[in-house]
Amino acid sequence: MVKMHVENRSSKTVDVFVSNYNSGGSDEWFTLNAGQSDDWSRNTEGWELVAFRLGPKQTPTSNETRAGVYAKLGSTVAFYDLTNVQIIA
Repeated sequence: MVKMHVENRSSKTVDVFVSNYNSGGSDEWFTLNAGQSDDWSRNTEGWELVAFRLGPKQTPTSNETRAGVYAKLGSTVAFYDLTNVQIIA
């Protein structure tokens, strides 16, 4: 089992999505509060999209703002704001 570690280093609550290109785990949106972190597990090594969103999320067409990075499993992805998402090896 390989993990993607995601940290919310901002002062805002943010929703996080980690793709499921590699088997195992969920590809649902999850909420990370300011200063919170969490791990997403996958069954195999590889790369995943890690996306963040802010704003209303009631419908797929709502006016939310998103950003993301493509990161290798085993990395830490740190969210500071939508213009500053860093991959930490």
